[in-house]
Amino acid sequence: MGLEIDKILHHEQSPYQDILIFKSKTYGNVLALDGVVLVIGGGDGGVLREVVKHDSVEEVVLCEIDEAVIRSSKKYLPGMATGFDNPKVKVHIGDGFPFLEDKINYFDIIITDSSDPVEEKEEKLFRYYNSEIHEAAFILPQFTKSALKEAENK
Repeated sequence: MGLEIDKILHHEQSPYQDILIFKSKTYGNVLALDGVVLVIGGGDGGVLREVVKHDSVEEVVLCEIDEAVIRSSKKYLPGMATGFDNPKVKVHIGDGFPFLEDKINYFDIIITDSSDPVEEKEEKLFRYYNSEIHEAAFILPQFTKSALKEAENK
């Protein structure tokens, strides 16, 4: 699914990125930046495979705590794991929280694709996403069972 461009309103190459603002037929005015994407979790490679399809993505960092998930997925889910072979991809094995602390405002998009976190970690993650540390990032959190349950009760 893509955005249909009605009219280009502005296009500029700044010292930091390619800036494009256009009017879409469906969603109104859209700011499109070339970008750096972080995937937290996602060791099966499915999200990675889809993200690298976009030309505007310059770099994708996958931060997976469990190297065994990546290794197993490459071996037994090769159709899912094709994104790992893309030169735009960098893999970091480790916990996402310390990793994010070292990357203040580095990512344009942060996607969470991990197993349901413990409630305490889930709270920490949402505080992190809503802090000034990542104010420029577009965040795509994972809907967890507890988050969906909470939404149903409201």
